[in-house]
Formats: sequence, structure tokens, C-alpha cells
Amino acid sequence: MPPFDWIEDGTWRSSLPVLIYDPTRGIFVGCYESDDLYGKTYWIYDNGKRPTKEVSGGYEWDNVTHWMPLPASPATEGGAS
Repeated sequence: MPPFDWIEDGTWRSSLPVLIYDPTRGIFVGCYESDDLYGKTYWIYDNGKRPTKEVSGGYEWDNVTHWMPLPASPATEGGAS
């Protein structure tokens, strides 16, 4: 799983955005998150607006099977702007 990049309120952690693949939804950018207070981990996408799966009582793991870091932006790869 991607490493957590920051912690909020001591109980909620999130990774930097990564490229994720879900066979039922396809490829998208999302973050891996953990709510330590409730002991749940999940993927979230669409700038944090949507969990991969929402159920009564919170979020749960969906079908994400692969992830990878986002590539560098074109402006930083070859010095092009």
C-alpha cells in the first residue's frame, strides 16, 4: 500500500495521490486513507469527494488491485514547460 503522507487529528491518515486500478471502475487517481479511530482503510478518489465504496456505517475496501506513484509532470521531466 502507498505510504501515508500526513496525519490529521491524530487518527486519520492519507497517502499522496497515486494512480489506482479497479477492474470494475478502471484507472483513476486516488489516495489510500486510514481512519484509525474506527479501524478502517479505504481508497478515495475524485479529489477526496468519493470513496471507492460506501456502506452504512462508513467506507470499506473496494476492488483496487494495483496502484503506482503518479509520473512526474512534463514540466519537471525534461525541463520543458
